[in-house]
Amino acid sequence: MLRKINLPVLVTLMCVLLIGVLGLVYLNRGYLNHLFFKKNTVDTTEIKITRTDYSQVARKTLDWIDTQRNEDGWYILERDCDVTTKTCDTVWDNSDGNKDGLIATWARFNFYEQTKDPADLDIVKSDINKFYEKYSDGVDNALWICKITYDMWQSGEFDQEMKDKLEKICFNAQFPTPEEVKVYWENIKNKNTNLDGTKKIWETWNNYVFGVRDFNVNLSLTSDALAKYLWSKNQDYLDLAEKYFKEAKNVYESNSYLAADDICLVGISGLNMYEFGNKIRLI
Repeated sequence: MLRKINLPVLVTLMCVLLIGVLGLVYLNRGYLNHLFFKKNTVDTTEIKITRTDYSQVARKTLDWIDTQRNEDGWYILERDCDVTTKTCDTVWDNSDGNKDGLIATWARFNFYEQTKDPADLDIVKSDINKFYEKYSDGVDNALWICKITYDMWQSGEFDQEMKDKLEKICFNAQFPTPEEVKVYWENIKNKNTNLDGTKKIWETWNNYVFGVRDFNVNLSLTSDALAKYLWSKNQDYLDLAEKYFKEAKNVYESNSYLAADDICLVGISGLNMYEFGNKIRLI
């Protein structure tokens, strides 16, 4: 004989059954996996990656660089700061001038290629003219002088007259031979420098590049020789690039005292050998 089930008991049983059914449904859909199967769950939350727009920072930097010029309109070597007076009023410059100044022009040119602001291109053209006039006989010990001029030359942004100036800036520059580079590093290793102790560090170009600039041009000559090859298609420049790179590798592998800046130059030289090498095979 069946016993009667009173209402409270019936409601309780129905609630238990309902909870059980809901539990099975939730387990089936994976809603409770994080409670019972923590080790086997995978977080599928989408991570959104945002990029910072540095264009305004680049603009402000270029605007500041544009103010760092001497009375001739060319870039100064450096502005020295006094920690005591908390001012940066001491301008370092010399009669030779800043032979690396065209790198500032190259930086602006790269910015122009992103923004296409004609005002930037006007400054680039003006800088190229200033450099060409100031160093009409060519420069020595200038960082990436052919690498950056070739980069601008092949862009298609300049007329033939300006392209000719860029080419002459490169081919009029003076470069040491691989043998001279080898002797240079031997002298550095033996602590025989060409630093003129009778002059202040910024009064001569050689003093400045050796004591302040930090980047050693002898480790970047590979890139310049490759640029000359791409310009002229003269196999001698490709052979020269390989010799320069061999010396740079030897210095890198045998000297533990190289600064991070110099190590970067060796790395970029290797990268240029690789990427220009691919282009060379297509010529």
